[in-house]
Amino acid sequence: MSTSNRAPRHVWTKEEEGTLVECLMELVSMGGWKSDNGTFRPGYLAQLVRMMAEKLPGCQTLKRTFQAIAEMRGPACSGFGWNDEVKCIIAEKELFDNWVRSHPAAKGLLNKPFPYYDELTYVFGRDRATGRFAETFADVGSNELGGGYDRFDIGDGNEDFPPMYSQGIDLS
Repeated sequence: MSTSNRAPRHVWTKEEEGTLVECLMELVSMGGWKSDNGTFRPGYLAQLVRMMAEKLPGCQTLKRTFQAIAEMRGPACSGFGWNDEVKCIIAEKELFDNWVRSHPAAKGLLNKPFPYYDELTYVFGRDRATGRFAETFADVGSNELGGGYDRFDIGDGNEDFPPMYSQGIDLS
């Protein structure tokens, strides 16, 4: 039997989760810690640790759990629902079990209340790739002129520049 150097996982109490979410919301509200694209700026974790130092021991799995739930609630997943009263993922057990095989972070989340989902949407909101602006090779054709982009008129007065030739090349 092998031994592991990992510490056992901590199961958060509702009070600990509530305090963490409160500190994350404070961090966002105070400004200066979120980039325009929704991710946090460098150094935010150190600030968060300072804010929570006397309240909580750490924030290991909360964001991962939020992201797993957000993915199941997203447009790319069908068959999953959300019970807004209980704040939990609902789905057929077989569908959920199949999902967990390729998404281990979702393990144990079926019908498990996650009361801070709305607050964490505010905190982590756009801090994940959604694929919303992804383009395939077929989409690239829509970038041609007339596809929402302005034309660039090269006849803007630059005609006065003499053509440049290399003496070693026959251009006839």
